[in-house]
Amino acid sequence: MDALLLAQLCRASLDKSHEPEREVPWGTGPAEDGEPILPAALLSLGGLPDAVARAPAPALAALARHETASMFSTFVRFEGFLNERLADWITRARPGDGIAPYALHVIEEEARHSRMFVHLLEELGVGGYPRRGGLGALEALGMAAMRRSRLLFLLGMLGVEEISDAFFVRILAAPRGHPVLRSVCRIHRIEESRHIEFARQWLRESYAAAAGAERLLLRLLAPAILTLIFEVFVQPDVYRRAGLATSRREGLRLWRRARRSPERAALRRECSARVTRLLREIGAIPRSTRPLWRAARLLA
Repeated sequence: MDALLLAQLCRASLDKSHEPEREVPWGTGPAEDGEPILPAALLSLGGLPDAVARAPAPALAALARHETASMFSTFVRFEGFLNERLADWITRARPGDGIAPYALHVIEEEARHSRMFVHLLEELGVGGYPRRGGLGALEALGMAAMRRSRLLFLLGMLGVEEISDAFFVRILAAPRGHPVLRSVCRIHRIEESRHIEFARQWLRESYAAAAGAERLLLRLLAPAILTLIFEVFVQPDVYRRAGLATSRREGLRLWRRARRSPERAALRRECSARVTRLLREIGAIPRSTRPLWRAARLLA
């Protein structure tokens, strides 16, 4: 990787780091007037007007808190996985490898982000969302695949960071919002912009140097991995815990309806667009795999 870019990223990490315990206004309390803390366009039920119309305002506000808790629970798990894989890579790196110093900055920053996310979960007051059920099994399977392939790991790293960043842009653009959530999003966007640039360059170079079999694996699995990353943000149990479903089975049916809505598919496509564009640039979306991308509704 370009030595100048790595040096710039390292300097930025030293000059523009943030301490969430000091900078986030913890203890602010619930949103004013019970207003949902997520913009309506990010709520999973946004594409189901019948479900929204039937839900009382307090239930929608509760759903926003639960979906936020589900999303940040996912981030805690993935950032722990990211640090595990980066630490493993550093132990195997050649002495003097220029990537290692910045990878250590990433580990440090991701650890702070995980602390910040845990504090946010405490602030939300609705509990966390551990990995469970069929969706949890798919998440575990995806992480197992990322352990076996550097290209899949870099795709997962970039996918989580880019998709979450797209969510945070929308949260910060809302005219009103909870100050704690807005502060968490702001800090994360500043530091993750460096991680995104790092992952983009590393993926680009790794794909160019990879064996044909690993390239094929990325081409075939990329649509499924990006879809999975987006879907695990909202666990099906959010509807039951928010009072919008009477059982886990009913919540799962509602989750399936929500994820198939045109509005949700459009959001998934928009949030993944920067990763999709990079994969096109490096030749990882050949004509032969485009049906997979269209089936995942990730291409227009």
